[in-house]
Amino acid sequence: MPMATSALVRDLEDLHDRLQVAPPPRVARRVRALIHEALGLLTETPPRQTSSHTMRVPLTPEYAARYSPEPEILLPDEAAAAFAESGRLGRKRAESVYEAVGPLLSPGDVASRLGVTRATVHNWRQAGRLLALHPNRHTYMYPAFQFTEPNESEDGLLVGLADVLAALAEISPLGKALWLQAKQPSLGGRTPVEVLQAERLNGLDSVLAAAAAAYVQGS
Repeated sequence: MPMATSALVRDLEDLHDRLQVAPPPRVARRVRALIHEALGLLTETPPRQTSSHTMRVPLTPEYAARYSPEPEILLPDEAAAAFAESGRLGRKRAESVYEAVGPLLSPGDVASRLGVTRATVHNWRQAGRLLALHPNRHTYMYPAFQFTEPNESEDGLLVGLADVLAALAEISPLGKALWLQAKQPSLGGRTPVEVLQAERLNGLDSVLAAAAAAYVQGS
């Protein structure tokens, strides 16, 4: 190290020692930090980067885990239990939704009620004349509200049902069932089923208009 530089180092060290003995207010503490930095540069040592009030903490695996936790990994048994629980909750929720639809009839029940074969029930469902839900993997079920008494319609179905189902277009079968039994402001607070039961063809146009609006809102 050159002599002038060595002398400067000694002067800075002396000033540093004086400040340590009789520390002045905040400005002097800043000067002391600068002296440390200058000493580090002059002696080719890394400058002090941290405040005198900072406590160095070693980055152990425990500290690393605390501030950067790994995502939770479930064991196979725990994952299977969590999956089963989510499935149970989903089925319970689905059951409550289907309960809101009301009674559901099996294909055999529908065939007996309408006096047709089960094949006819299947064909009417595919043609959009009947509304069918699929609450399980085994069979379709048919909401009872879409059927009438034998003397109320020619085919035993709610008047205008097929037209309303077509107006609801791509809305899901469950969505259609819930909408048909929900009170609609455009229908004076009545449900579409109530309007069709009470007014039959006279109320079909208003129900179709409400259905078309519902499809636009849901698309």
